[in-house]
Amino acid sequence: MSDLKLKLPKILDTVVEQVLPKRAAELLTSMVRYVHDAGRLTEKELIAAVAKSKKSGKYMDSIWIELFPAKLEMVAEEVEQKTGAMLTLRQLKQKLGKLTESAEARIRELSFAELQQLSDDLLKFETRSDLTAWLHRHAPKKKSASATAQQS
Repeated sequence: MSDLKLKLPKILDTVVEQVLPKRAAELLTSMVRYVHDAGRLTEKELIAAVAKSKKSGKYMDSIWIELFPAKLEMVAEEVEQKTGAMLTLRQLKQKLGKLTESAEARIRELSFAELQQLSDDLLKFETRSDLTAWLHRHAPKKKSASATAQQS
């Protein structure tokens, strides 16, 4: 990704100089930088969209049609995961009380499917140690994560 960050300004300059009228280029540059900064655009996607728009002559329409559906799906998945984490954390806090920052961080990293499983399993939890055991089985700690054993 850092290689792309180095190449992106040059790619955008080429697009501005050779492909697009000035106003459209400014809009495209803003859009691409926004999407790229959000981490949702690869160099391959950018090049393909610009090439397609150059052929069609409909610059902005072509690029939006090319990029928007895939990006919308990615954003929807991210929102689904974050919402699932928020609701699961809320249920856990109501059932078990205050959780450690480490446990909360590990839960926020779970996939949506893992969050669904945790949401089902938490109904059987009686103590925070049940959550700790579940996390040890389903969400191994990353090297930087603190121990969740401090929960009890």
